[in-house]
Amino acid sequence: MHRRNVLKLATGVLSAAAFGKILFHESLAHADASSNLTPISFDDFQVKLHELTNDFLIDVKNEESYLYAISSLLKRVSNIPELTFGNPFDLGGGAQFFKGKKQNHISINKLTLDPHSYLKAHDHRFYVGILVCLEGSGKCRNFNILDEDGSKILIQKTSEISLQKGDIALILQGKNNLHDLRTFGSEMKCYDIYTFIDEARAQSKFLDIDESSWNPASETFEAKWI
Repeated sequence: MHRRNVLKLATGVLSAAAFGKILFHESLAHADASSNLTPISFDDFQVKLHELTNDFLIDVKNEESYLYAISSLLKRVSNIPELTFGNPFDLGGGAQFFKGKKQNHISINKLTLDPHSYLKAHDHRFYVGILVCLEGSGKCRNFNILDEDGSKILIQKTSEISLQKGDIALILQGKNNLHDLRTFGSEMKCYDIYTFIDEARAQSKFLDIDESSWNPASETFEAKWI
């Protein structure tokens, strides 16, 4: 399969939006002492996930609170199972996306990255979600768009974080919407759990970042849409 520049989520061709490690860096192994630590099954997690989503979609306002609630719930799952998927979609750069079945505006998908691979920067439009890293490790960079003038885009790096087994990353539409991912000596496997806010318009677009344009004082790069 060939990588496309725009990945339409509503049609099942999904972006590896798995790497928006936005505001929270949660670990399944280290739950907060104030949290409800009663273990639940993955099936119970899915039931509660749909309940949270029904409430969220009534009045879509606070994406962060919604995704943080999901990540806190996922911390209580004692054993995340290996789900079955069909053939992958090749995202290029050693990344592959396995589309899961969509139910009630939610889909659970799998993303894999080969060792020493790179997933280009991309955005997220009309969907949110979380990523849970199941195996391996990688590095995620997040960005905001500061200025866009035709084909020229100025982006600012907002974070650079390591992803390891058990980490949960948030995928937001707004701030820190852009991100890329790089792996090193090991393959990384993750689950993407997406919530579609507007299925007809949900998509991701990729960017090329000019690494030579890095300005350490402002933490900015020049980039362009692919």
